[in-house]
Amino acid sequence: MFHHSPIKLESSGDNIWYDQEDLTATSEGVAADPDITFCAITSNGDEDEDSITLANANTDNSLKVFLFKSRAHANDTVNVTPANLIGGTKIVFNAAGQGCIMAYHSGYWVIVANNGGTVS
Repeated sequence: MFHHSPIKLESSGDNIWYDQEDLTATSEGVAADPDITFCAITSNGDEDEDSITLANANTDNSLKVFLFKSRAHANDTVNVTPANLIGGTKIVFNAAGQGCIMAYHSGYWVIVANNGGTVS
């Protein structure tokens, strides 16, 4: 079954299209767009924990997919810190290829799938 909004997927034949953003995380924090489904993250190479922030979504049942795509330095980690996260305050990734899927409902983000991240 195919849904247009709120998860912003579009279907064309056998393909599914979605919005994507590519962000370079920094120590100061970079804001991810809650209305863009997919976020590919690169660390900035300064050998510390970099941060991506995530505001509340504008629509219930929104999905956000995070992928730690590229680690610029071996000591880099990236945390994703949503405005309201059930079960913690952030999720930290320490290796390229790690990621998670979050769903937004009733004012909260919920991690519904996690590949290697540490929730705290």
